[in-house]
Amino acid sequence: MRVLLVRHTETDLAYAGRCIGQTDIPLSETGTSDVLGVVEQLKAFAPELVAGSDLTRCALLAPVLAADCRVPCQLHAGLREVDFGAWEGRSWDEVRAEDPVFFESWTQNFVEVSPPSGESLSQLARRAESVLNTLAEQGWSRAIIISHAGPIRALLCRVQGWSLDRAFEIPFSYGESREVDWQRK
Repeated sequence: MRVLLVRHTETDLAYAGRCIGQTDIPLSETGTSDVLGVVEQLKAFAPELVAGSDLTRCALLAPVLAADCRVPCQLHAGLREVDFGAWEGRSWDEVRAEDPVFFESWTQNFVEVSPPSGESLSQLARRAESVLNTLAEQGWSRAIIISHAGPIRALLCRVQGWSLDRAFEIPFSYGESREVDWQRK
């Protein structure tokens, strides 16, 4: 399946410096105004399907793009950003100060260590891969996926044959897209 992975547009800057994963935050004014421009850029891919995270920052772009391309739209919780659990919405400084030993353990092995009541990068990767495998099983040959930096980086690691500990070596800006071939495992 040919896939265009797209990161949502810019989020509200009031949340900068915070653990924002599955918290449903809004787009910034810039992010909202960028939606139509991103739609214009993505239409050339000629998708058969647009799928995305069900969080607002993706769920605003996905249906607009699908309607413009006249294709179905599917929203999936499996394409959400990482679940930071008890850290959600808190500042990174606050989390680090509360339990510096655990925080250091997490930073050294974010692939397998989960924030309290949250998920690790490997868990995030499995659920995102599951969504793409399901879409491939449904028979789509060209799909646009609107998601977040975490799932996109995890999917790109899989496609490139990299270990997940290299995920943050992949820069991926707001509104950026990357085309890949998805092979179901």
